[in-house]
Amino acid sequence: MSEVISSQLIGRWVTDPTDKEAVNQFGLTTLVFTDNGELRYIIHAEGKDQIMLLTYRIDNSTLVTNQPSDPREERTEFSFTLDGKLVLDYRGTKGRYVRDTAR
Repeated sequence: MSEVISSQLIGRWVTDPTDKEAVNQFGLTTLVFTDNGELRYIIHAEGKDQIMLLTYRIDNSTLVTNQPSDPREERTEFSFTLDGKLVLDYRGTKGRYVRDTAR
């Protein structure tokens, strides 16, 4: 994993509230990337959060995730905007995330 990219990715990201398409498509979600390759994908549903515990690695500009309880790699292209937002492109569907500094 590229050290520069991984340091940009590490931390807590939330669905960009100005990205109405992503909010409609994915709902309100939080992604928590750790420096040891773990990813918590949290879907904030009505009154109850659904949490998926994943592992991840970086392959060039691709985020490769895996869910140990149901092993299967998923590949998602990613990039960062000039203003620091994380853009995930999963099979042509893009979503923007902003760093959550409140927690």
